Amino acid sequence: MPLGTGAPVQRAVSRWRRGLAWLVDFCLAVGLAALLASLTFHRISVLVTDVPSLAGAVGTGSWQVLSSHGHTLTAATGSGLELWHDVERDVQEAFLALALGFFLYQFLMTALAGRTLGMALLGLRVSRRDGERLRRGQSARRAAVATTADLGLYSIACCLLVSGDFTFSLVCWGVAVVAFWCNALPVLTPSGRSLADRFSGAVVGSSLRLPAAAVQHVQAVQAAAVGTRAAVANAPQAVAEAEATRRALELKRATADGGRRAWDGMRQGVEAGAQRFAVQERLRRPGRPSWAVPPQPQPRRAAPPSAAPAPA
Repeated sequence: MPLGTGAPVQRAVSRWRRGLAWLVDFCLAVGLAALLASLTFHRISVLVTDVPSLAGAVGTGSWQVLSSHGHTLTAATGSGLELWHDVERDVQEAFLALALGFFLYQFLMTALAGRTLGMALLGLRVSRRDGERLRRGQSARRAAVATTADLGLYSIACCLLVSGDFTFSLVCWGVAVVAFWCNALPVLTPSGRSLADRFSGAVVGSSLRLPAAAVQHVQAVQAAAVGTRAAVANAPQAVAEAEATRRALELKRATADGGRRAWDGMRQGVEAGAQRFAVQERLRRPGRPSWAVPPQPQPRRAAPPSAAPAPA
């Protein structure tokens, strides 16, 4: 992304910072769950005290009513089953409020501030891949996936357990564990994006607001890094091209040396031929001195015949 004055600069995020930010947000969810649990137990206590026969029973309290699945209430009074359904509804509403609250927290923080409280404490920011803030639809998708993987399926499992569907609750717990790790493990990949990030097209990174001089410096560093990566990637090809160029230069030098030697030989031959031609021309000129005339070969005379010996 091209940088301008005061533009956010996305940097790589270490895994432990991402994990600590998630832990802070999860602690907020645990605090919300504790608050809802306190309110739910208060509502159950109000329901119990509204039934005189249960209010006077020894040892009957909110926790006993919650863990009895209606048996204690049925034994105590004929309206116990109806009271148990009211308690079950209160607990399910509490888990629903927990999931809904966590979703609204994720959605509003990422849509309005671009980060959750945990991300803000760790200096992180969630944005689109081009560095801009998430749109509302992207924030809603990210919050929905994160809420489902972190709390939603666990809340459903707890609601099933309270209603007495142990088998379905156990299955839902297993699905919740798988969904949690499917969302968390992709953070360990080189891209560092969770399942919620991939589903919404979001990226979590560090964000700094830099002045103009620092932005220019960052741009220069980024350009140098790009050039260095390109040079390193093309280094083998550059070495091969340099070797081919060196061989071509050596061949060209050897060809030039051979041509120069041939030219020198031809020039020397021409000079020698010119000198011989000049000497021959001087020899053919009239009135040349006698010393310059080459000696003519003398014809050889035949030897006189020897006298025949006299006859005896």
